[in-house]
Amino acid sequence: MILLKIWWSLIATKDTKQKVNISYLKKIAKFLKTFKDETIIVTHGTGNVGHGFVQEFWLSSKNQSQLRQNLDKYFEEIDQVFPGFKRLRVENIMTGKYMVPKQAKIISWGDITTEPKIVSSDDIFSYFLHHENIRDAFFLTDVDWVFDTEGKIIKEIDKTTFHGINFWNKKWDVTWAMQQKIWKLFTKSSDWTRNVRIINGENIENLKHIIENKTGTGTKIIV
Repeated sequence: MILLKIWWSLIATKDTKQKVNISYLKKIAKFLKTFKDETIIVTHGTGNVGHGFVQEFWLSSKNQSQLRQNLDKYFEEIDQVFPGFKRLRVENIMTGKYMVPKQAKIISWGDITTEPKIVSSDDIFSYFLHHENIRDAFFLTDVDWVFDTEGKIIKEIDKTTFHGINFWNKKWDVTWAMQQKIWKLFTKSSDWTRNVRIINGENIENLKHIIENKTGTGTKIIV
């Protein structure tokens, strides 16, 4: 299996409206269809559609239905780009009550369950990483590398070198800042080593080269 998380910086335009970037999603969907013999799990977050709403109104049973309506509209836009792919419910994934479809190659999902609580796409990514037979795992972002606090490229990250990363730290975020997102990969355990690459998702040729040849541009996280 191949596991990917498409970060919000690639999914949406970088403005206050944050309109879904359909052209990019079509490009990555077309590329993934070339791997006909692979099961590909794609996770994604909700960006300002979900995070912005929760930051403004918080999360309660009172505003739950409005948030669900907002997210369903957003998910529908993405699903139209990936016809035939199945969307799994978050609550089923986190409780193990799911099955990876044999025919549907991409599983995408929402950041929120039917209960008024947040489940981050980072948690789901980490769950799949440690509970499925993942061959390759990727964070598709808008940067080529991760840098240290001195601005130097970091080619590999592990649990001992993790704190030297120069990740921008938001004052407050409903799903935590970047460093905590990566830290979630280390909070679970497997019987074998997992590797995750942070790469520039716009560079499709680089992604193809890494999947096929195991080499390319991007920071490797050794979990």
